[in-house]
Amino acid sequence: MRNLLQFAFSTARYSIALLKFGVRMLQRAFRGDEY
Repeated sequence: MRNLLQFAFSTARYSIALLKFGVRMLQRAFRGDEY
């Protein structure tokens, strides 16, 4: 049970990081290369 919880937690953290990265890339694509 503990392993499953840890796996879900790490997967969620990875997904959130990936989501933030995707949003940043989208913003860059829409606004142009500001930063």
